[in-house]
Amino acid sequence: MKNVIDEFGEDIHTWYTDEDPDHFFAEITVQTGKPFYAWVFMYGGGIRIMGPENVRKTYLKMARKVARVK
Repeated sequence: MKNVIDEFGEDIHTWYTDEDPDHFFAEITVQTGKPFYAWVFMYGGGIRIMGPENVRKTYLKMARKVARVK
């Protein structure tokens, strides 16, 4: 969570998903683009984009392209 707060600030809505302190949701508003997606990719699958659907689909399309999966 520290890295998310460092990137987006303390004024974001976060909540834990279970008893593991490494599992949490964060609701943020961002400008999407290469820097945002690069930041997400940096965590090697440790971050999931839950929505909006168009942002999630763009990320999945980029991941497939990187993995060379159609």
